[in-house]
Amino acid sequence: MDISIVIPTYKEIDDPIQDAKYKIQRLASKLGNKTQFELIYVFDGVLTHSIIKQKMIRLQSANIPNVKILYNTYNKGKGFGLVKGMAHAEGKHIGFLDYGREINPDVIADQYDKLTKYGYDIAIADKYHKDSKFKSSIFRKIISSGFVFVSYLFVGLKFGDTQTGAKLFKREVVTTILPKLTIRGYAIDVELLKASLDNGFNKVISTPVELHKNLDSGINPRTIIKVSYQMAIDTAYVGYLSRFRNAYKKYNNRSTISIKTILAEISTTA
Repeated sequence: MDISIVIPTYKEIDDPIQDAKYKIQRLASKLGNKTQFELIYVFDGVLTHSIIKQKMIRLQSANIPNVKILYNTYNKGKGFGLVKGMAHAEGKHIGFLDYGREINPDVIADQYDKLTKYGYDIAIADKYHKDSKFKSSIFRKIISSGFVFVSYLFVGLKFGDTQTGAKLFKREVVTTILPKLTIRGYAIDVELLKASLDNGFNKVISTPVELHKNLDSGINPRTIIKVSYQMAIDTAYVGYLSRFRNAYKKYNNRSTISIKTILAEISTTA
């Protein structure tokens, strides 16, 4: 298996079968027949929200090749879903992609090309890249710029965009950092990048991305502010773990935990 793509999902309204077929069609056309890939859907909170369970059952019944299905009994957050999906991934390269059609899946193919041909450890989608295509309000851009500043201030990250939901890592990066991750919410992107850098995986490239709809459609500004506040708190915590606890370094004790152990831990808390 060349690529494993984790797709965490919660209350999104998009049809799961159409989502999977769309992503597979786009990726197959860009990657070609010689590159094998899998999609790992992680449904969050199947017992607390009936619509999520219905989505999962619908996707299971379709029996689509290249698709794995995992779930959390209760809502655990994006970070928990990503860790769970990555722990089950079989690919030589492991990444994630947002559920739905907002992000063009072609970006994963572009990132795979950068990692395999040019030796990068990590590729991250950057909506502010000069070749990216997207629309957003001034309000959303201010919030996004503020979070970039917070990421630099507390964690030292110097990327123009850490939060767009399309990233790809070499398997070695994931197996090294996965046992050390703590964030269960949306700031997981920041922790993934910081943990990688702290372990010497500093060959990171930003890639352009195409976003198919306005980033603000259907999103309440109060919700954006609430989520952004929690992300800022989590980001500060990542900075604390890195700077004062050395929590992500190779010599940290948790680096000895195996992927099998992570799977066992996850299975008891799902």
